[in-house]
Amino acid sequence: MFIMGLYDYDENSDIFEGNETAALTEEKPDDAEEISEVTETAEEIEEVSVIDDTSLAQDPGKKKKRKKKKAKAILKEVLSFVVIIFLAFIIAVLINIYVIRTSHVIGPSMNPTLESGQNVLISRLPYLFDEPRSGDIVVFDSSKSERTFILDVKEALRDNAITRLFVETPVYNTEEQFYIKRVIGVAGDVITVKDGVMYLNNEPLKNDGYSINDDGTAYFAYEGQTWTVEEGYVFVMGDNRINSKDSRKIGCIPVNCIMGKVIKE
Repeated sequence: MFIMGLYDYDENSDIFEGNETAALTEEKPDDAEEISEVTETAEEIEEVSVIDDTSLAQDPGKKKKRKKKKAKAILKEVLSFVVIIFLAFIIAVLINIYVIRTSHVIGPSMNPTLESGQNVLISRLPYLFDEPRSGDIVVFDSSKSERTFILDVKEALRDNAITRLFVETPVYNTEEQFYIKRVIGVAGDVITVKDGVMYLNNEPLKNDGYSINDDGTAYFAYEGQTWTVEEGYVFVMGDNRINSKDSRKIGCIPVNCIMGKVIKE
């Protein structure tokens, strides 16, 4: 019995150990399957990666589309930049024509109010909704030609700081092209010279403290002359009455040739 018992124990033990071994043996295929699955997954990922990396090479059309898309994006950015620069330039030109621009005084005709070499600011805005008034200082085209938008743009493109940085502008005599004078008479006014005195609507012209040489010597050459200011015209003179080429010599000035009013001396 003891031997059987021992045998039984050993047999059971053997059976137990055998079952354990069987269990381990049965578990090994599962681990192998997991390792196989992981290996297959890695291979699949590698295959996908290889396919992704070589897709452009295998499909030239897709590569061309990507390049074309990139080129379009760059072109769009460049065009946006060009449009912004163009709009800024147009705005600058319009400001120069209508809002504010600089003018350089040459000659003594406006002494003592304006000295030769002095810079002034002029604007056309005051005359977009109103007419020039007596006492205004204006800059006008001495040719008395009507100012057109195309002419204004041409001059704005030529006479600005940016253009002068890159292009050598032609030399011209500004004094011969543009005059700066004071408005004396407007539409309906009558100016006459009698006995060395200038009359505005039969009243002696007042200099209001801004003119010089306003005596007989300044008007002697015009004794007996009369100027009637028509609609759309103004009569102008320089504050330096004895040394000014103005309406006494060149006649009344068309309003449409006025480039602007001096707004800051």
